[in-house]
Formats: sequence, C-alpha cells, structure tokens
Amino acid sequence: MEWSPALQKAYGRAIRLYEVPRIHILSTRLGGPYTGNGFRTIWCRAMDRAVERYGIDRFQFQDIRAKAATDGDDWRLLVHATRKMHDKVYNRKARPVKPVR
Repeated sequence: MEWSPALQKAYGRAIRLYEVPRIHILSTRLGGPYTGNGFRTIWCRAMDRAVERYGIDRFQFQDIRAKAATDGDDWRLLVHATRKMHDKVYNRKARPVKPVR
C-alpha cells in the first residue's frame, strides 16, 4: 500500500495520542502487539457495539479486505496480478443478470 500523505498524517496523529513509542500500528496500551485472544476480545466488543448502535450485520475482520477491494476504484489495491483474479475473489458488487425466461 502506498504511504500517502493522508496516511502519514493519520499515523502521526495516532502515534501522538500515546506517551509510549509504538512499533505496532494496532498495539496494546503498553505498546506491545495484541495476542490472538486479545485482538478477538476487542474485535468482538467493537462488533457488538456496532451491531447495537448502527444495526449493521456482523462481519469478520478479513471481510474488510474484500470491502476495500469492492469499494475502491483501483483493482490493483490488493496487489493481484490480474483483474480477473480480483473480480473472481474480492469484488462483491452486485452484478446484473439476465432472467432465464
């Protein structure tokens, strides 16, 4: 992914929120990486709040990649070699179909 000026600015703002220097973008309060169980816990809490507050359907963390691919204008965002691979695996946009009769 390109290290764009907007991404650099967002990362800089996030880093300044904490006193502890961070190595991991998603890190614990002490600056270390989350364990698998720790990440699942915060993900489930956030998902529960989003479902309750916004009425969205539940989704998995890995679904964010497909969502970015579907909403993005550039199929190369996910670094696939071909557009065909992108459309087959990640593009979740509704496609028009012709009726059988």
